[in-house]
Amino acid sequence: MGMAGSNQVPKLMFDSRSHALLAAREGMGVAMNRRPYGDFLLKRGQLIAPFPEEVRTGGAYYFIAPKRSAGLARVKHFKAWLLSRSTGLRAE
Repeated sequence: MGMAGSNQVPKLMFDSRSHALLAAREGMGVAMNRRPYGDFLLKRGQLIAPFPEEVRTGGAYYFIAPKRSAGLARVKHFKAWLLSRSTGLRAE
């Protein structure tokens, strides 16, 4: 984001993104959000985004099913439901 580097050593480390976001919410430091995990905290005003820019990582989520079950009605239904609940996703 064009900020000068810092020589500060991290004091808190978490193995869970949700714990890092909750610690930031409690004033314990700064955390990096990966959408959509912290969006509810941003919308409620419990966290703020210090920069207006968003960085796209190229990461993705995939729905995977064995070929033998991909054609089953229940698998197709679940995939359709999952896509309906997600934003910015595309079926391939």
